[in-house]
Amino acid sequence: MHPEPYWRLLAEPSAFWGANSNAENLPEIVRCSGVATKTNSTELTFFISEAFGRTFIQNLRRNSLITLAATCVPTFESYQYKGIYQSIRPCTNEEEEWQRKYVDSFTDVTTMFGYSKEGIYQSYLHQPSYAVTFRVQHIFEQTPHKGTGNQVINLEDRT
Repeated sequence: MHPEPYWRLLAEPSAFWGANSNAENLPEIVRCSGVATKTNSTELTFFISEAFGRTFIQNLRRNSLITLAATCVPTFESYQYKGIYQSIRPCTNEEEEWQRKYVDSFTDVTTMFGYSKEGIYQSYLHQPSYAVTFRVQHIFEQTPHKGTGNQVINLEDRT
């Protein structure tokens, strides 16, 4: 069972960033072109471009901790999903098409706030891309309000 509303946000056209750190604990942040969830699983898969994900991918060799930040643009509802790296692989043609459709939905939202549809496409959608899967252990509140930064779910306690 997926914890709500934390999993619902992942299915909406939201802004996503993957993050990890290198051996010196310096952070690396990469834009994601969508997130896929698995039914009845705490695994998430997010998509990153090969061109902008090189350092992120190199860091996975040294550090298995991953963070995914998700923000609903109209409401600023935001959560941070922290967990352990599971796998990385090149995206399939179907996943690349899914990313295009996802970014199209995302640009529909961002254009309501004056952003250029073309500009968002140029920022978010680059192929080839990778599918990065990790197991979520903790979810933190990141919406700007009292309580930001608090852990809201510890999935390790549910196993």
